[in-house]
Amino acid sequence: MSDLLLDRSTWDLMADAYGNIATCAEPYAIAQAVANEVKLFLGEGWYDTTQGVPHFTDVLGVVPHMGLIRQRIEEAARNVPEVTQALAQIGLNRETRTLTGVILVTTTNGEQLNVSL
Repeated sequence: MSDLLLDRSTWDLMADAYGNIATCAEPYAIAQAVANEVKLFLGEGWYDTTQGVPHFTDVLGVVPHMGLIRQRIEEAARNVPEVTQALAQIGLNRETRTLTGVILVTTTNGEQLNVSL
């Protein structure tokens, strides 16, 4: 699997040393695809509105249940074709209203990846 390389701070396309659009390969491409899937709001995908996490209905505007958030993140991560297992280890800081953690991903070739939230 290969993908377009996204800048980690802006989540925008990057250029390679020759000025072309940069690409990335496995295992980073899989980790990036998992991060994309988790960041995507349900219905926001242009070509497939069934992708993403239902942040508006399940998370935002309500007191979120951590088990539900974890489940939604894991389901989204498993939607990436090369992912066989996903385990989210997350924490919520209620004062700053921030969610942090890591998703432990196992790929089809048995490789384990850590995807930071």
